Amino acid sequence: MKNDLTIVVTARERRTTLPRVLEYYRGFEGRIILLDGSSTKWNLIDNYGHIEYMHLPNKTWMEKMAIVLNEIDTPYVAKVCDDDLIFLHALPVMVNFLNNNPEYVTVAGQEISLLDSHFEYETFEYIIEANLKDHFDDPLDRMHFYWSHFNCKIHSLSRTKTQLEVYQFMLDNPDIYAVRFFDKVWTLIFASRGKLAVLPVLSNMRSREALVMPPFAPALHPNLREETKSYLYFEKDFLNRDLTKLLEYLGGIKLDFMKEIHKNLSDESYKKVDYSKLLTDFKLKTPPINLDFDNGFPSVVGIAQERSRNRIDEVSKQPDNPEDIYPVYKKESLDEIRSMYHVIRNYPLSAYRF
Repeated sequence: MKNDLTIVVTARERRTTLPRVLEYYRGFEGRIILLDGSSTKWNLIDNYGHIEYMHLPNKTWMEKMAIVLNEIDTPYVAKVCDDDLIFLHALPVMVNFLNNNPEYVTVAGQEISLLDSHFEYETFEYIIEANLKDHFDDPLDRMHFYWSHFNCKIHSLSRTKTQLEVYQFMLDNPDIYAVRFFDKVWTLIFASRGKLAVLPVLSNMRSREALVMPPFAPALHPNLREETKSYLYFEKDFLNRDLTKLLEYLGGIKLDFMKEIHKNLSDESYKKVDYSKLLTDFKLKTPPINLDFDNGFPSVVGIAQERSRNRIDEVSKQPDNPEDIYPVYKKESLDEIRSMYHVIRNYPLSAYRF
């Protein structure tokens, strides 16, 4: 696998997250690059001999990513933020899938969110994509589905070539870029190039801890306002940009089609209908996950994501085997979550100033 995949960890000014992330990836035998856009070099990097360090101050996010992607010689890349993780046990499964399915450009699994007191696992978004009967041969069908049922995939395991296409397009067309547009445009370009897969494996941890959320989130920091264009909002500002080059890049799609799927994404009309159907088609009500730890660490509880939990508990039934519905219940997933918590608790976060 080390010849197939490169992990890129991105950071900018916030370094308190890096020790735990880089310690976790000591178990990965392939290439790992820390792409640091901070104003000064990180003074602890010499402690991590398994990490390639690229310090690129005074460059935009798009510039940095294009530079690093041009340096990568593996067919696949996983770009992960400094506060998130891609689980090690899932990597061979996802790499093997892409090796055997050349029509797919990216692959992910189920996600969990890390909060200060517990973790929450993905429900509706994972279920609907993991159980697709048709991954759509027509690029228009793919683009329609993945905007109408939008679920951010920018931290999935992807083909390096396709990743580079996205960032190069953004560099060539800076008017299309804004931080609140990026994950949507990323998804459209990927869907125009190939199929997207979600496998029955726990793949990612996304942090929602207090010390990584605003005002500690670099992308939304006031100092980067002009670079990230954080004042632009997808719902009201995206269609006001000149989208001509994007429409061409996506295969010559029509502006009316873009307007339709923009509306679907913004009002979540498709999501709401299909999520309601999932409640009766699947048994989604699952018990809490209780993880105990040694060395005096307190236990941890995992529960369904907040935005769906009450609805699932009200309507859905409980399966006989929760691991058949949600990969987070599988033994290998729970073992990996335990490993993650051991690292996180040994390398706690602290507040930082930009």
